[in-house]
Formats: sequence, structure tokens, C-alpha cells
Amino acid sequence: GDVSNSQTKGISKATRKKILANSRVLQCMTEEELESLLTTVTFQTCPRRLRIIQQGDLGDKMYAIAAGEVDIYVNGKWMARRGEGMVVGEVSIFSQQRRTATVCAWTPVKIIEITKEALQTIVQPREGAWEAMRDKIVHPPPPPKKTTTA
Repeated sequence: GDVSNSQTKGISKATRKKILANSRVLQCMTEEELESLLTTVTFQTCPRRLRIIQQGDLGDKMYAIAAGEVDIYVNGKWMARRGEGMVVGEVSIFSQQRRTATVCAWTPVKIIEITKEALQTIVQPREGAWEAMRDKIVHPPPPPKKTTTA
């Protein structure tokens, strides 16, 4: 049978919804907004080493990782590895900047592709929703403070 087809059936709508709902960027979406977003997303399976995002490109999509792991490079230098439930590519959607990093599949990955247009259309009617999402990107939470013992 068709390999990519069988892989896309492996992740239920409930799981996809949970992945989107738990991502830091999309946490502020309402139940109805998430349901609407799920009808617009596309689902892709990427082979190992595939370049998903190229640093410097214009970006109008972000990706939620449904399965597998990706590596993030800035100026050719490895920076981090991200896995299931993480979102990549969100910076250029909210900041109007070009892609700030290159993202490559470390393992075969299943990704949920979210377009800026769909996201904006869904959350724009709700006062302050787009700004709340953008602020999570532009002003990420500070790292937890280390507690010192005297």
C-alpha cells in the first residue's frame, strides 16, 4: 500500500487537536477557534533530513510537530531539537520577519501545517486574540529562576 497514506491515518483528529491546543502559541485559542483551525490545516509526512524551513525565506506557515523530531539551525549552527507538540516557524508569521532559522527533519516527522491566512481569519474577529498570540512569540516567558539556598 501507499506508505505516506497509512502514516497520515495514524494520528487522530483528537490527537491533532490536543497538539494544537497545547502549543504555547495557540493556547489562547477558544474551543471553537481550534475546531475551525483543524478544518484548515494540512497534514504531511516528511522523510528524515528533509528541510522543512529555510532561514531567510519569507514565511506564511507554521508547523506543529505531531510525531518525530526536527533540528533547528541558525546560520548553519545547530541550536536545538524539537519534538512532538512543539511548533516551529511561528516567528515569521507574527513578526513579519524572514525565517530566523532552518528546520530539518532529524527523524521522519509528521507535521501539521498552519497557514497565517487561516489563523488570522479565525482569530481576528476576537478582540486582542492575534496580539495575545504574537506576544507569546515576541516576549517569550523568562527562564525559571534558580532558587538559591543560603
